[in-house]
Amino acid sequence: MPQAVILKFRSYEEPTDLTQRLEVKAIDVATDLPVASLPPAQMALWLRQEGYQWRLGSSGIWERAA
Repeated sequence: MPQAVILKFRSYEEPTDLTQRLEVKAIDVATDLPVASLPPAQMALWLRQEGYQWRLGSSGIWERAA
């Protein structure tokens, strides 16, 4: 698991029923590669389970707790 990830949000419309969706991607800060892509509630759970904490004062950066 990366030491730090940045969260990127994207909204899109489901083509089958035109429902609006929100996707959250966790991107490895060091490599710029995606680590996870989940709906917001599942991303919050994933961050907690993996031991990430929001970096105070950042714009979406989460670091693994020491």
